[in-house]
Amino acid sequence: PTEELWLGLNDLKAHFYFEWSDGTPVMFTKWQCRHPTYKNGLEDCVVMKGQDGYWATDVCDKQLGYICKKKPSSQSSEKETIQDPGCQKGWKRYGFHCYLMGSALLTFSEANKTCEQSKAYLATVESRNEQAFLISLMGLRSEKYFWIGLSDTEERGSFRWTSGETPLFTHWNTAMPGKEQGCVAMGTGIAAGLWDVVSCEKKANYLCKHQAVGVPSPAPLVRVPAATCPEGWDGTSQADSCFRFFVREGNQKKSWFEAEEFCREIGGNLVTINTREDQILLWQLASDKGLHTQAFWIGLFLLNPDEGFAWIDGSPVIYENWDEGEPNNHEELEHCVMFNRSPQMRWNDLRCEHLLNWICETKKDMNVIYMILCLSEYQTTNDGWIIYEDKQYYFSKERVHMEEARRICQKNFANLVVIENESKRQFLWKYVS
Repeated sequence: PTEELWLGLNDLKAHFYFEWSDGTPVMFTKWQCRHPTYKNGLEDCVVMKGQDGYWATDVCDKQLGYICKKKPSSQSSEKETIQDPGCQKGWKRYGFHCYLMGSALLTFSEANKTCEQSKAYLATVESRNEQAFLISLMGLRSEKYFWIGLSDTEERGSFRWTSGETPLFTHWNTAMPGKEQGCVAMGTGIAAGLWDVVSCEKKANYLCKHQAVGVPSPAPLVRVPAATCPEGWDGTSQADSCFRFFVREGNQKKSWFEAEEFCREIGGNLVTINTREDQILLWQLASDKGLHTQAFWIGLFLLNPDEGFAWIDGSPVIYENWDEGEPNNHEELEHCVMFNRSPQMRWNDLRCEHLLNWICETKKDMNVIYMILCLSEYQTTNDGWIIYEDKQYYFSKERVHMEEARRICQKNFANLVVIENESKRQFLWKYVS
């Protein structure tokens, strides 16, 4: 279906701090690829959309349909204490793991030992969805910091989790990680979720994590035969991505946002560079075409100056190749990044509206398996609400902005829909399909 429907999820109170409009903790998410995203900086509300009913951020004043949800009137309105399956009492579950917010101010080492006593470890953060969940847990707490399990105490500048693994995702605060050695804590309040490097002897609260009981250990990764790049795209047998250089004349060049939109329309993004090997590969491809002294947009940008640079695909900023004196954010207006014209293809920050050539990146073809869910008929109440499990749902036939949708639901003693698990998400989307 092409329908887009408002959910009760939003980050109106604090940027990237998502919460359900009825105050229910965010225990489940199903984001579309590359979401949540803030293309215009105003996408603070969440819609369910697309063929599979995945979630995406959007501007809140759009006129869309909506779904309300309420308890049957016979049910008690008192909140029940529910223990998450596979977790100890007081721990919160997200995906295959359980999480605990500490209740004491400890050093990094003390916090790590405390987690280990509960057969857990200081939390790792593997994706921006997990990051959003953790922000929903601790983002509005009064304590300034919560320890996570990342530090560069073994080797300055080389950040590793307490397990020794290298992070696959980061969410650094401005000017972080910087040059000081230390341990990583997640901020609260207006800096909710942003990562700071602080002294490991500082006293802070902490986040513990362990695998939920009954969850099997992940199977070993199996290497599948290498896919090939589409015609017109460049790559190597070792690389998982394909690249395409777009060189235009005059006003046929594009601004950073126009270039990113162009890449998305052909199934990719502006190029991401996560390692020195990625940089060398792009230099080799550009050199072979005689383009290594041209200026190209890449997928690094400063969405919010308070949050530091980020890659458009959400991958961590763990490699940099800035030119001398860069980035300098000249006049505080240079928020997008390009390959400058140096033979080494070094990076420079520039105003996003400049017109340049650009490089798109797309992942090699993958086989996708779709799951189809068949639904039987559902019972309805006399006033048209659909009964599913222990809740009632109302599917709108009108389009309104998010706040108006919430007001209509509340007038009917309900709220915009909260989705706690995958089965409810599938029920809702298949019902409107």
